[in-house]
Amino acid sequence: MANSFPRSFLAKTVHVPSLLSIAALPVLWMLSRKELKGRLEQGVEVPSLSTEGFRAAWGIVVTGAVLIAASALGLDLGLPTCSAVRRQS
Repeated sequence: MANSFPRSFLAKTVHVPSLLSIAALPVLWMLSRKELKGRLEQGVEVPSLSTEGFRAAWGIVVTGAVLIAASALGLDLGLPTCSAVRRQS
C-alpha cells in the first residue's frame, strides 16, 4: 500500500490550489501590466541596512535553520518555530 491517501483527497488539497495559483499569475500580470510599464530610475542611492534590519535578517536565517534541522530530525515544527521566534523578540 504505497499511497495511503485517496486520490480525491490529493486532488482537492494539492492539485486544485496549485493550478489556481498558477492560473492567477497571468491574470494578475494582465491586470497590472499598465501600472508596471515604465523605466527604472538610474543612479538611485541605496541606504545601508539598520541594526534592526540586520537583527530581522538574522532572525529569519536562524528560524529557517531551526526549522530545517527540526524537519531533518523528523520533529514537529510547532515548538521549534515558537522557540525560535520567542528568542529573537
